[in-house]
Amino acid sequence: MKSLYINLFILVALVSINPVCAQLDFKYWDGGGNINIYGGITYPSSEFSSTSSTGLFAKNGFQFGIEANYIIKNGIGIGLDVGGDWFEVDQQAFRDYANPQTMNIKGGYSSTYLGLNIVTNIPIIIVENHFTVNLFAVGTPGLRGMSIPAIDLTYDELDNRYVEVSYRPRASASGYFAARGGIQLLFKNAFGLSFSYKRVMRNQRTLDYSVRSFDALGVLYEDENFLNSYFNSESYQVGLIFLLGVD
Repeated sequence: MKSLYINLFILVALVSINPVCAQLDFKYWDGGGNINIYGGITYPSSEFSSTSSTGLFAKNGFQFGIEANYIIKNGIGIGLDVGGDWFEVDQQAFRDYANPQTMNIKGGYSSTYLGLNIVTNIPIIIVENHFTVNLFAVGTPGLRGMSIPAIDLTYDELDNRYVEVSYRPRASASGYFAARGGIQLLFKNAFGLSFSYKRVMRNQRTLDYSVRSFDALGVLYEDENFLNSYFNSESYQVGLIFLLGVD
């Protein structure tokens, strides 16, 4: 919500600078398109970041992606969005929860995605052929890969049945839906800056991992297990946008 208020403030300020020239032009993008290279901060959901026994101990991370869109008519178009989110693990909170003698966590949570954009735009021309403000919204269904960190723990045999416990991730992919909206500041119908907010909609998914454990006698136990939780997130992006075929 905060980003929406900021976007509206910027738009009102820009339009008020030159109210005579500002005009809507839904055909601004017709037959053209754009490439947007973006990145920003991403925040895990409450279930994803929780440090309780049912949480996943994820911390804030970062996002990077590239999208390409073609506008068919009247600001409505389609495109592709590819990128990823990377989240750190709250190691201190996990150490307090697991209470091991030693702990080694390799990597964090990572999510790669490939989605189909359904785009709508509201172009507002401030100075013709020089400066345009574009409000946009995107719905993106697609496929999302997810991986968890590798974790090695050791325990004193008096405190735990197992003296060594190792968790290893398995590859996993599933469907997702994301919604994004924001504002683009476009210059000379050639390039511009993009500011947006994105939310990966809440859905439950299962991630598999393997568990290897040694007891005090050196006996190896191997098992397959899974996490069944919510890995959704929200993020804020800043992007560099390049216009294609816009006169």
